[in-house]
Amino acid sequence: MDATQVPPRPQYVSSPATKKKPKGLAPVSKKRRKLNREAKPTRDQLRKDFKLCMKCGKRKATDIHEIPRGCNRENALKYREALLYLDRDCHEELGDYALWPPSRQYALKLVADPEHYDRELLNALRGKDTDAISASDVARHLTLKEI
Repeated sequence: MDATQVPPRPQYVSSPATKKKPKGLAPVSKKRRKLNREAKPTRDQLRKDFKLCMKCGKRKATDIHEIPRGCNRENALKYREALLYLDRDCHEELGDYALWPPSRQYALKLVADPEHYDRELLNALRGKDTDAISASDVARHLTLKEI
């Protein structure tokens, strides 16, 4: 074997004792089951009221997006004011906070579901001051027609 040739890599053969079975979904905790039960009527009503994506209005909505993220998401599960009903592609797009900061998501909520828009509640559910995102922050996205 000359210097330009790379020796073949040895193949790893696992023994039956080292094979790991793939894990399924983690079990749902009692606390989470309770939260899901409490949130179900609100989420079902949202699904009933909107058949098409709240963002594009073209495709069938399949995913519920909670505007608050992280540890605050759990607090928002049962508040319709914090929910958007989207198709999969739009839901993935809203996950990019550089393109879809909370103020822009608030503007989408205001346009798509004005009866259930409450900026101060959204700020509180996000663990922020009630004026953390102001009405003018939201209005900026409305005038730019970014929604």
